[in-house]
Amino acid sequence: MPALLPNADHAPVTARCDEEAETVHCCANLHATLSEELRTRQYKRGLVIEYTGDNFWGLGQLMVHLFMMHYVCRVVKRFCYVRIYDSELEKVLGYSNGLRFSPDEAELARYPNESTYNVTTGNEHRAWSLKHPERFAAMVENDSAALVRVAFPGLPATLVSYESLPVLPWDHAWTQKGVRAIMDPCFLRFVCAPVGLSCVGHSDEPKAAAAPGPHVYHLRTGAADIPDEDQEPANRSATREWLYAACPRLLEPRRATDPPLSLISDSPGLVDFFRSAEVGEYDREHQRPRGGGQLGGGPIITRTWNGTHDGNLQAAHDIVCAARGASALFASVHSSYPRQLAATAICPLRMERHDDNRSGSLCPHADFVFVRDMYTAVLHAGKNPRMFAGKRVMRYSELQRRFIPEHPCKTLDREACRVSYVSALAG
Repeated sequence: MPALLPNADHAPVTARCDEEAETVHCCANLHATLSEELRTRQYKRGLVIEYTGDNFWGLGQLMVHLFMMHYVCRVVKRFCYVRIYDSELEKVLGYSNGLRFSPDEAELARYPNESTYNVTTGNEHRAWSLKHPERFAAMVENDSAALVRVAFPGLPATLVSYESLPVLPWDHAWTQKGVRAIMDPCFLRFVCAPVGLSCVGHSDEPKAAAAPGPHVYHLRTGAADIPDEDQEPANRSATREWLYAACPRLLEPRRATDPPLSLISDSPGLVDFFRSAEVGEYDREHQRPRGGGQLGGGPIITRTWNGTHDGNLQAAHDIVCAARGASALFASVHSSYPRQLAATAICPLRMERHDDNRSGSLCPHADFVFVRDMYTAVLHAGKNPRMFAGKRVMRYSELQRRFIPEHPCKTLDREACRVSYVSALAG
């Protein structure tokens, strides 16, 4: 595990797999062991890992840190408590046996004594980086306190993803270096169960047993990078133009033998438009809470920051449930979100890139229309020129020359492009 099919042969999954039944079959023994470990360590040996401040990450980035934190806790044989900025992950996810990893003070007060480490300098931050979980574990392994707190106040934690979860078929460069996944999907399932919700509706819908599961499409548009002060009124004509440019076949009529489709995106505009196309109308009275997805399958929104608690709960539910029972996941090579879906897969899951002509993706132009960092580094920066990620900000004219002919901004000036892009993705 995980049961990822190599994308070199692009072979379809031909039989439906009951994800929840397979999870019970494959994971029952490990989950029982993990539950017993938590029972013996709670209130005796605890570890709190906390990133403080405002959250500026998406779910894909948050989840890989959550996984690594739990991995470190198990290495040092401590009950894990986690808080990652103000993302509320600790409120909406928990252990699959019903215990919580939220570091509530009433819970922590039951430990007889504690020690605290505040990671404040650059050198300390590198020493404690979760990119090197064994090194992190060594820092607290010999601490005799019943409760150990490790806080990263006001520091952006070093992003880890490929090093800890090299699970996608296109991670060959990492696996050739000897890097391997250090966690199996049964462990990850145990530490990321939605609180008070199940995944029924994603994999348990009545289907013919032999029918393959849905095809899940993930569209990373960059909508989550647009600051609130730059938002524009939603324009569904613009939404249609951008979606069709990226996914010219996504909304074509489906045959009865075609697998159902599900859309995951950071853009509420695309999600709403896709849903309206499915039901034949755009119903504003049933918009979901900001920041969340749609329970029970269908279109899903991945943005979590600046969201409501209900929206965060739905988004967290969706990231652990969205691809369960799916037979294929089509995604951008640049996004960290599908990595979490792949890492927790129990059933066979065919992973495909949008930009691979052999994949059969209905969104072959997605990465060329929703250019990575287009808003942050080009459109927004056009108003406030600056360096971005230590690199020179690209001029809009330079980017425009690289656009494919179908790109909605191919003939627009920078400001017209910005308005079209923002209004198309707005909810």
